[in-house]
Amino acid sequence: MTPEEQFTKFENSIHALLSMQAHHDAAIRDLITVSRTLAGSQQQTDANLVVLAENMGTLVRKVDALTDKVDTLSDVVRQHEGKIEALRDLARHTEAKLKALIDTADAHEGKIDALIDTVDRIIRRGEQPS
Repeated sequence: MTPEEQFTKFENSIHALLSMQAHHDAAIRDLITVSRTLAGSQQQTDANLVVLAENMGTLVRKVDALTDKVDTLSDVVRQHEGKIEALRDLARHTEAKLKALIDTADAHEGKIDALIDTVDRIIRRGEQPS
């Protein structure tokens, strides 16, 4: 190979290297842009995670408070269940007494009517009881 051919070959190699270098430079700029975008996205994601963690903490506190309130309500319901059952028993007992009183009144109704008639005869007619 002649020196001129070598020089041309060398010159072509340098142009090819410069072209590849320019291509690599563009690729590196693109990678830098992607890297910056990714870093910005990561920062936003980190901020979102912080907010999410705060919201989650708030939700956990609210759920705990609701759980406490439900437990308290359950205790109150259990307390009232006993009182309600006692009231039912009292109502059954009162109903039984009332029924007995009605039965007694029914049994004495004829006797009361007879007594009224007797008292009426004595007062109005002056009759003596028989």
